[in-house]
Amino acid sequence: MHFIKHNWFGILAGTLILYGFAVFLIVLFSPRQDNQRRGFIPCTEQMAVDLLECKQEVSCSLKAIMQNSLCDMKVIFSGIKLWMSGTQSTPWANYFFVPELSPQAELPQEVEEFYKENPHIYQEMQKLKALNRQLEDSIAASTLKSTEVPQPVETSEEQTPQEDKDDTKK
Repeated sequence: MHFIKHNWFGILAGTLILYGFAVFLIVLFSPRQDNQRRGFIPCTEQMAVDLLECKQEVSCSLKAIMQNSLCDMKVIFSGIKLWMSGTQSTPWANYFFVPELSPQAELPQEVEEFYKENPHIYQEMQKLKALNRQLEDSIAASTLKSTEVPQPVETSEEQTPQEDKDDTKK
């Protein structure tokens, strides 16, 4: 009892941090796409909408993030509740599941034709990237040359060619 009396704040803070980290890991490793929108997907979608409406206001953004965290905790607690009532086999079955994804849609006809006409597009893109790097290197080299401080040129007391042209105009 003496240990708890002297370390109650550390125990409480450590428990809250550990719980927050556990929720973070659960959300991190749960599926992000599903046709049925199960698990944390609706919470995340709602947070994205709320953050877009905030328009970079800090208090609004923090409120949206806190609401998302509460929604995530509700999903976790509903899983425990469903497990205890016998509705699901494990407490995590409502957020750790095999996602049902729709088959990928067929590509539009124009895209298929483009790929047929350009079968080596990946190699061509790699060549373009290499040429881009060469161009950037040459620009960087010419920029370095142009930023070098020019050495002073010794001039004689004779007139320069520009001054000769000005004298002939008069």
